[in-house]
Amino acid sequence: MSLAEWASAPQFVIVAIASLLAVVSAMMMVTRRDVVRGALWLVMTLIAVAVLFVTLAADLIAVVQVLVYVGAVVVLFLFVIMLLAAGKEPASLRNAGPGRWASVAVAFGLLCLFVAAGFSGDLPQLQWGQAPTAPPPARPSPTQGDVIASAHPFGSPANVGQALFSAENVLTLEVISILLIAAMVGVMVLAKGLRYDSQAGDTEGEREA
Repeated sequence: MSLAEWASAPQFVIVAIASLLAVVSAMMMVTRRDVVRGALWLVMTLIAVAVLFVTLAADLIAVVQVLVYVGAVVVLFLFVIMLLAAGKEPASLRNAGPGRWASVAVAFGLLCLFVAAGFSGDLPQLQWGQAPTAPPPARPSPTQGDVIASAHPFGSPANVGQALFSAENVLTLEVISILLIAAMVGVMVLAKGLRYDSQAGDTEGEREA
């Protein structure tokens, strides 16, 4: 499928708008001085990516993207940001140094690379709500994953669950859970230390008065 044919497809408008929104939101996220506003732009980026998942017939992944990342992770980010940066002035991007312009140059180079790759090769043919089909590999006998994949469409809860909780990904899920628990414990320790520091400062102020 050529680029012109793919651009004339009905879902191209939705993909183009969601992609542009994701790129612009990501740029706004990394260029904001206020970290709270940056986190809000991150929400917009994640929602745009969820729309792209819907166009790829991965409805479950899109819903999980919104529920988990937007509804939980970003809220946790905002809580930690407001907890640790209370009363502090936002840091200026003018003191970022040459690393800021280097990151912009790398991002622009990757964007040019992706655009060149899209124009040089054929793009996959996608229909709205359908996933790309490929001939299954020849196997002597069907496995449990093959039975699930044949009985349920691409992106269904059964397919995603079978892929997540397979023997290959169990270790990854356990490591992620340990990291999340460590982050929660770290937030509680920091909050406890800030509370004690605030109480000590109030006590010293009362003594001086």
